[in-house]
Amino acid sequence: MSESLHRDMFKDRIKLKKNNPLFWIRDYYLTDHSFSSDEVNRLINSLQEKIHEVRAENKPELEELIDDMKAVDLKCVVFSGD
Repeated sequence: MSESLHRDMFKDRIKLKKNNPLFWIRDYYLTDHSFSSDEVNRLINSLQEKIHEVRAENKPELEELIDDMKAVDLKCVVFSGD
């Protein structure tokens, strides 16, 4: 995920509860989180909800990320900070 997309998704410093998968990736530089198989589906759903909130230039990247995650049977997804 590019910094531009991340900044766009979290631009309003939205308050996220720990049960929202996006909570764990909200800090671009400090993120270091793994999502297991059942959490992956929740992450995909949360990312899909963000599509209508991001700027047009970032939509293709977010859609590609979601499509890539849905294309295979993922057992784990890891996000690591910069």
